[in-house]
Amino acid sequence: DLGTASLTPRDFIHGLREEVFLALRGAEDAVLKVTLNYVCASKCREEPEVPVGPYTPFPLHSGCRLTTYADAHIDPGHLSLLQVPTAKGPYDPQDCWKDMYASMQAATKLIYITGWSVWTALRMLRGPSTEASETLGELLKRKADEGVCVRIMVWNDSSSLDNKVLNKVFKFSEHGMMGVRDEETVRFFKKTAVVAEKVHNR
Repeated sequence: DLGTASLTPRDFIHGLREEVFLALRGAEDAVLKVTLNYVCASKCREEPEVPVGPYTPFPLHSGCRLTTYADAHIDPGHLSLLQVPTAKGPYDPQDCWKDMYASMQAATKLIYITGWSVWTALRMLRGPSTEASETLGELLKRKADEGVCVRIMVWNDSSSLDNKVLNKVFKFSEHGMMGVRDEETVRFFKKTAVVAEKVHNR
């Protein structure tokens, strides 16, 4: 941990500040250089030539929706005592795994997943009535068999090897030092309609 730094909206909301130097709390004589460009969405609509941001291949969209989650899985009644006011009334905690499962279950064209790790044995539907639910890997293979384009990209951990001899020599495991399970994930989808690739983090 090198230290902490903070930036509040009032620091940049009134205009462009290309270079901001933030002092790192907890570190002696250390600063963090931040480059940012805040453009109000209304200004983007009024002036189409205003750039939304560098390296953005997709245009600005309106009517988008963002769902916030307190955790990946919420047991019924677990947050019943949590009273958080919102614009639409008291906060109603949602189940991230359940919503993701429903979205993939309803997919008809594509499912793209990219992440540090994709655990194929994950059961997204949880609870007494869902003990026999399919795993994430089973769901993705089924959707691919239904004609949905399923693509997965995971981090290629250099310390994970799909070779028992080398694992013994270098004292590694197929899970790697970081437990990414990249070899396990790619092997699970081998010879299936799901395309799973490992990508080095450089």
